[in-house]
Parts: sequence; C-alpha cells; structure tokens
Amino acid sequence: MATRKKSWERWGDEEVSALLSICSEDENQQLRLKPGHNSKVYERYSVKLREMGIFHDASACRDKMKKLKQDYKKTKDHNNKWGNDQKSSKWYDRLDALLGHRPSFSGTASTTNSGTLVWEAAETKDSVACELYDDDEAPQPKLESQWREMEWTEEQKASLMKTISSYRPSCHEGTQARVLLLGPVGSGKSSFISSVQSVFNGRVTNRAMVGTSSTSFTKKLQSFNIHGQKGEDPTGLVLCDIVGLGGGEMTGLTLHDVLSVIKGHAPEGQKFSPDQPVGCETVGYIKKPGLKDKIHCVAFVVDASKILTYPKDLSTTFRLLRKHISDLDIHQVALLTQIDLICPETAKDVTQVYKSRIIQDMMNKAGDLLGMSTSYVVPVKNYSSELDLNVNNDVLLLRAVDHILQYTDLYFQDNAPQHTGPKNDLGV
Repeated sequence: MATRKKSWERWGDEEVSALLSICSEDENQQLRLKPGHNSKVYERYSVKLREMGIFHDASACRDKMKKLKQDYKKTKDHNNKWGNDQKSSKWYDRLDALLGHRPSFSGTASTTNSGTLVWEAAETKDSVACELYDDDEAPQPKLESQWREMEWTEEQKASLMKTISSYRPSCHEGTQARVLLLGPVGSGKSSFISSVQSVFNGRVTNRAMVGTSSTSFTKKLQSFNIHGQKGEDPTGLVLCDIVGLGGGEMTGLTLHDVLSVIKGHAPEGQKFSPDQPVGCETVGYIKKPGLKDKIHCVAFVVDASKILTYPKDLSTTFRLLRKHISDLDIHQVALLTQIDLICPETAKDVTQVYKSRIIQDMMNKAGDLLGMSTSYVVPVKNYSSELDLNVNNDVLLLRAVDHILQYTDLYFQDNAPQHTGPKNDLGV
C-alpha cells in the first residue's frame, strides 16, 4: 500500500512527469489563466495523482508547478537574450510545450547564398502564447495612469490630422516623405496603410489589398500617397508596401533588393525574385536616384499576438536589416499591431492601451526582437472587420503616423542642401 507523502517532501522524477502529463492533458487548462480558479485546478491534479498512487496535496502540486515555471522562465529568458549560448534543463522541453511558447519551426532565417531574407516554418498551433500564472503571480493587467501621455478627444484627432496633412519635408528637393514598411507576412503592413487612409477618408476603406495571417497579398513594391480630407491636397507622406518576410515559402525578398528599394533604385511595381535581383538590367531601374526616389524612414511592423512564437532567427534577420539600413543613415521605428488580440481590456477600449501592463511588456519584447529601444515602438490597432471609424482608434493611428514623421524629418534635416552661394556683405 502506498504511503501518503507530505506536501513538503521531495518529488521524484516519475512524479513530476506524471504531474506535467496531467497538466498538459487537462481539458480545463485555460482556467489556470484566470486568478481565482487555481485552487480547484490543483485539487483536481492532487486527486488524479492519488489515483496513480502518488500522494501530494493541492498545495504541494501548486508549489511544485510554481518552482518548475520559475526555472523554465529563468532558462527561457537566458535563451532569449542576444548572444547567449542556449541552455536547457531536465523538464525544459515538457514545460516549453505546455506553456505554448515554442512554435513548430524548421529552417533558417539568415541570408542564403542568394541573400534571401526568408525562412521556412511550419504552422504554429496557436499564434498567441500564454504564460501559466498562479493567483499571486498573475501580472496586474492595468496601470493606474498612462505611461505615455495621450489625449483621446475629437480635438486631438483634428489636431493630428492637421499636422499630418500640412507636413512637408524640410528639404526642398523631396516633396514627399517616403516610408517603407517592413515586416513578416501577415504582420499588418497593408492593413496599416488602409487604416491610415481610412481616417482621412472618413470611412473604412481597403486601399492597400490585405492578405491573410500566413500569406502575403503584396507581391511587389507599391507606393501609396496618403490623401488629405476631401477637398485638400495630398499629404506629404507616401507609405511604401513591399512583400512580407517569411511565411513558409520563398518570397524572393533579399537583402540586396531591400537596400535597392531604400536607395531608390527599384522602380514602382517591381516584383522580387532571388534569381533576378534588382540591377542595371531591371526594367525601369533608376541609375541615379534623387532624394525623392529614396526611402527616408523604415517602419518595422510586428504582430503583438505572434511576438512569442516568431522564430528566433527572425531576430537575426531584423538585426541584419537594421545594421545595413543604419549604415545608410536611415532612421527606423516600429509598429506593434494586433494589440487587441493580447489584451481584452484594450480590445474593449483602446484608450487603455497605455495602462496595459500586457501591452507594455509586449512592446519591450518587440524592442528586444528588433534590437531597438522601446521608445521607437508604438502600438496600433488597424481596422479589419469594422465598418465604422472610432475616434480613439483614429487617434492611436494618427499618433503612430506623427511618430514616423518625426524620425522621417530627421533624415531631411541631416540631408538638407548646404548653402554654397556668396555671402552677403552686411557691413559688420
């Protein structure tokens, strides 16, 4: 007859394995994401263990899972830091599968011999990876005040629209600011363009054709002039869309081609193939691009609901891109999309975005993924299934555009033509 064990006694490997098996097989696993349900969950685990001849009470099960998760998180955080050697532990793989943080992935995200900036990945079981928290571990979802100041009013929307509509580059040669959106397939690049234009149109429209989360509708370089309100001249902003990175198939986007677009050599409508890189023989190739042909700012776009399931090699791809783009003295920012999918409070009310610890944490993770400070990252909620505009959502989108224009204008300031004419003799 099995002897009952006290909650503080050591767990054997077979007992830990049994606990993890029960945990992973539990059909009510989602209950553990909600504080207040954990006591019943661990009572159920204790009963199931008892049926297997293993005697640990609910408190012991809870303490053991807490310790396992702490060890897992420590290892996971170490592995996610840039440049660290990868570590593992006895229960790491079991916990990684249980916590849902590891996508089913195979392939490479570094450049191939042709310089292709893509990877081949299998589908993930879930695009949103969830931590399992105990009652006293669950992060507080809401801050008392906004950690970035925002005004959510019609007046603020009108002010931002006026600022953006009246924007003109400070350098006279370039009449419009050209911003390139770069990101994985399904990250929301085209949706962002359509959403911004919708704000100025006064109704939801899909000017830039949008694909699915796993396939890229955009197949070529497309430039979209953001038009002002009816009766107004076009704004000084052009958003440039390009094929998404990755997505389970060879997209044809190479480092060489990305840099050709940024330098202004690639013509409008250019389709990309690793076998036919952009060059002098390309139809429409711009041999001597002027300032108006070049890209003046790059906005990386990442999906908040996929940050934890993106292949680790994607960070290498982003950092490689950022290094070469920085060498061209091009400023870079980042847009974090799909914030409503990771934060229920923000999904209900977008004004809670800067009170959400969940989104704040995900913005930090986006910065880590891209290798940039969180100050460059702004959250947005694109219009997708909505038919009507929402003033608060409009304000968030317009603030993102204003954020982009601030860094775009730095490029023009840095590249302003120097006055070389004769000095005026003022007699002093």
